[in-house]
Amino acid sequence: MHGRGSLPSRQATDVLRLVGRLLDEEKRQAIPESAGRNRVPQLVRRVNITRDDQWVSVTWEAPTGARGRSLDERELSGVADLARYLRSRERQPASASREWEEALRTLGQIADTEGIRLRGVFENAGKFRVTGHAPDGSLVSFRYTREELDVISALRALLRSAGAAPARPLQPLWESNGKSMVA
Repeated sequence: MHGRGSLPSRQATDVLRLVGRLLDEEKRQAIPESAGRNRVPQLVRRVNITRDDQWVSVTWEAPTGARGRSLDERELSGVADLARYLRSRERQPASASREWEEALRTLGQIADTEGIRLRGVFENAGKFRVTGHAPDGSLVSFRYTREELDVISALRALLRSAGAAPARPLQPLWESNGKSMVA
């Protein structure tokens, strides 16, 4: 049983991937086709993802101002099915940006590996802070930069393409002081 207001660890990757897909779509819609995809200012920034009893809330800053979306239990109940569908699809065209989807999915994989029940993910200027509860119920917090998440994601992709799978979950990249984890 998971704690009140926490994402069960088995869902963290799927939920965060879905939120990342939403943010990538927001970014794609904000970029005029004539501008291309290069050298575009950060269109989605200061992202906050929080979990309450019956929903996940995501807010962010966009060029048009503050934006947000809530996903209720009905929408979340189909997340695992949607995640399986997304994994089964052919690769997206190179023009399709997946940077938010990849970064958030990677954070979810880290949380799932450690059995952390997520309470929130907070991004500012390419730095992510994640809070949640460890399997023993203690509060944990850890941080990664987007660059670190890109490296972790690339390493996981290499392992998958080589057919290699870790015999046991990867060890955390941070040290714990019993109350918080910091990258």
